[in-house]
Amino acid sequence: MMDGYYSGAGTTLKFKLNLKDKFHAIQTFYVGTDDIYTIQRRRNDSDGELRDLTLSRLIIQKDRYGNLTGKAKQCEAPMILVGFGHSQVLQYFTHGPNHTPYFWIATRGAQTNLDNPDLDSQDLTHWPTQLARVRYVPGARLDYTDATRLISLKYANHLGKSIGDLLRIEGSLSRDQSKLLIVTINTDKPRKASFIEYDNERLNQALDEVEETSKPYLSCDSAAVRNASIGEGLRPGFISNRVYALSYYGSIQGVALDDNDDIYFLGSNTDNDGLMLSRISWGQRAAAHQIVDNSSWKSGKTEGEGIQLSGDNVLIGITSYHRWTVVNQIYSFPKSAFKA
Repeated sequence: MMDGYYSGAGTTLKFKLNLKDKFHAIQTFYVGTDDIYTIQRRRNDSDGELRDLTLSRLIIQKDRYGNLTGKAKQCEAPMILVGFGHSQVLQYFTHGPNHTPYFWIATRGAQTNLDNPDLDSQDLTHWPTQLARVRYVPGARLDYTDATRLISLKYANHLGKSIGDLLRIEGSLSRDQSKLLIVTINTDKPRKASFIEYDNERLNQALDEVEETSKPYLSCDSAAVRNASIGEGLRPGFISNRVYALSYYGSIQGVALDDNDDIYFLGSNTDNDGLMLSRISWGQRAAAHQIVDNSSWKSGKTEGEGIQLSGDNVLIGITSYHRWTVVNQIYSFPKSAFKA
């Protein structure tokens, strides 16, 4: 599917990322007006487990005339997020009277798939099971236990009861930042998932009440969180009994929520030789799939890492694997390529 094969609507390179860490793939990204943020996995200083993250800020480079050069460079130390796990959620928003910038980042990594008998080898991944509100501070360290966060996400659904043991979570803000989508995936076979929207401002107002306390978290079965899922503009939640069928390759490498409540998924083949974007309308059980490709991508060495909706396009994080290092880039793909 790679090495020059095109789907008829190819991707366009937008940014080459010059990160200090050239050995780890980005897990996802956020592209702003003047900067780009990324998260990469990092080994824990105490036990060496790959369960921490670096949150990095890159400056978008411009020439002397103010034109974009297609490059972004990290110029400051990253923020270290301890115990956050293999997060694929990095959603920017502002909140409060001073429009303070924050990120939603999935957190509390746990080896939730360790005992899966269907795998040829153990899955040692520390998958995230909570959702934290993080303010970026270069060079700082934040342990997940100190983060202001949502816990007990097995209750984050419209039914108000547990969906079962969690495998992992995904999430996305609508482009106008008003709605937060939380996707909780359980350990059932096939994997079941709940999809629910929250009023982002109302949810953050509730979290303000516990921030910087001895218990800086809210359970998703609390009244404060449940009430944030009911309101004007929010859709009733739904359950997918085969969530990985909504994406492709049995893979979810990123989720994005459009303002019209369409949901996009990025699927990447485990052999790193195929990428697929998928889209569903809210509550649907079947997805439209679209191959994405580029002539510079090499079969077996190219992985998709995160998506972001930007105008009429979908931005896609791409990691290219070399012998000892990786190259992280961001490409653009037209939403119009999907069939109506």
